[in-house]
Amino acid sequence: MSIPHLHPPDPPPLNPAECQAVHAWLRDGAPPGNAALPWADLLSEADRARLEADLRLVLSEPDATGEPLDARELARILAEYAEVAGWSGAAVLPDPGAEARFRLEVPPRLVRGLRRASPAVQRAAAALLEWILPHHPLALGTQTPSRLKKLADRGVWQTRLPDGWRLRSVLDEREGIVHVVYLGPHADGDEAGRERAVIARVNRRANRNA
Repeated sequence: MSIPHLHPPDPPPLNPAECQAVHAWLRDGAPPGNAALPWADLLSEADRARLEADLRLVLSEPDATGEPLDARELARILAEYAEVAGWSGAAVLPDPGAEARFRLEVPPRLVRGLRRASPAVQRAAAALLEWILPHHPLALGTQTPSRLKKLADRGVWQTRLPDGWRLRSVLDEREGIVHVVYLGPHADGDEAGRERAVIARVNRRANRNA
């Protein structure tokens, strides 16, 4: 007996606010102009170009055909590309001005190191630092291929960026802080001391408040 192939259910159609947010994203671009689709900066150049072309086609159909906007098809397209990006949160975030849930602590030298990175790395890092980590620090990684994994026995989350770059962070949920301990093309000894110090500090806070 053959087993039928199971397809994931279609996402619900976008609501008017989400449709408007997608319009604005295409018009204004990604963060800091508009953060409605922060995961889009984690796509490859080719996938991002295809996403933009697919969205423009659907959004232009009402003017071309006189039919209402196909909000269900729009949602399906976004869900498909969000999965490619490894994003497990809502595909559209219509309120980019919302207050951040977490404070980000990033050593300035790690930010300066982005100057030598490719534009793809810089866009992905900007999306992570400006929107994803402060608002949704664990919203990557439940899809395949995974972009986020927890390093064994270390309490450190590692996120894959383009070109072999990695971002490593320690999440202190009790204090509402995301500590970025490494951002670079590969792991080296430079981050080990800061990583251990941050983990020890987070653990001390947890033990005091237990």
